[in-house]
Amino acid sequence: MCMEDYSEICRFVLARRVETGGFNASPTLAASVQDTYYALRILKSLPGLCQDELGSVMKDSCLESYLQYIDKNCQFSFKTIFQYLYSCSLLCMNLDERWSRRFFAERLMKTNTLADIYYCIRILREIYNSFVNVSERDIRSFTKKWSTAEQLSMLLYITDGSCRGLSGSNEDLIIWLQMCQAPDGGFGGMPGTTSFIEKCHSCLRALSLLNAAPLRPEKARSFIMRCKTADGGFARKNGGAPFLDATWHAVASLNILRSLCGI
Repeated sequence: MCMEDYSEICRFVLARRVETGGFNASPTLAASVQDTYYALRILKSLPGLCQDELGSVMKDSCLESYLQYIDKNCQFSFKTIFQYLYSCSLLCMNLDERWSRRFFAERLMKTNTLADIYYCIRILREIYNSFVNVSERDIRSFTKKWSTAEQLSMLLYITDGSCRGLSGSNEDLIIWLQMCQAPDGGFGGMPGTTSFIEKCHSCLRALSLLNAAPLRPEKARSFIMRCKTADGGFARKNGGAPFLDATWHAVASLNILRSLCGI
């Protein structure tokens, strides 16, 4: 992307800033944890002048107040809690460790999904900088029945890029992920399925964890850029409406392509 693209994305994000703190799909709506997280991740991932914008946002007392006084007693998922804690840590806020411990104690016993385990481990690794070694036995039920690129990406993150316990070798997994790339250049969640921006992110992230690249990186980049809309954000697919989550998946995917393929 050129600096003009970065500037347009930055403007798209800032236009979704809520006066009372946080971000949402429209500044007339109340802020949400999810959109605030995606907005901060996008700004943090963009170079140059966008870092100045991120600094301005991070100094916003309304944003800190929004995060500080948000109702954490509601039934957040592990994903939402990760997004909340990541946003707080980015602003260097003091995290309420007593609340965190209580949340973990109450929810861990009820955890029975791959997504819960994945986001729990992300919290421990990325928020609290705790080394977590997950045994093959702990995730055996998931390694035997994964079916989508998103699930594979989660498992590879949990196992630090190892295919231990997964059916097939590294080469088998790489070939499977490469087959997820559709003729339009994008990726589906499985081979032969429709391309969407978030599926591109899942596949590219999984490939990067396996130290591999897509077969047609230029076509992948072209698909992602075709999802860009006139106001600077990205849609799930060409012709769709732009949202902060889709824009984050696009920015992250382009960064992975740059890292893997230099484009």
